[in-house]
Amino acid sequence: MVKPENVLVVGTRYYEGDEYYFIKNNGISEMPMHHINKGDYKELFNQKIKEISDRTSSLYVSIDIDVIDPAFAPGTGSLVPIGMEPFTLSELLEMLPNDICGFDIVEYCPGIDVNMMTGRLILFIISEIMKMII
Repeated sequence: MVKPENVLVVGTRYYEGDEYYFIKNNGISEMPMHHINKGDYKELFNQKIKEISDRTSSLYVSIDIDVIDPAFAPGTGSLVPIGMEPFTLSELLEMLPNDICGFDIVEYCPGIDVNMMTGRLILFIISEIMKMII
């Protein structure tokens, strides 16, 4: 079981139902997209990841592809503007320690992807994470 204090949600900008209250009421750390867009995210991200890494033996990374702005990743069911740029996600991945035990990428909808933009981005993300794991 994953303890809520060992979860970091990065890049949020839209909540459905009680998601916001679930995050706040369960002690889950969050870095909303407005922090990242201000450019003051690297130090906070490193701090949060270090805190979690100090309490755990390994990290599991789950990427909801709709964290990326729909201009770069249109192949998802949640097209919420003002998302993360692919370069920023790449930077965040590079900041992770090498103790990643697994990962997943969710919310890809190939049927609505434009010119396989999202699919190609996912392949890039997978290759970046695999380099870290290997």
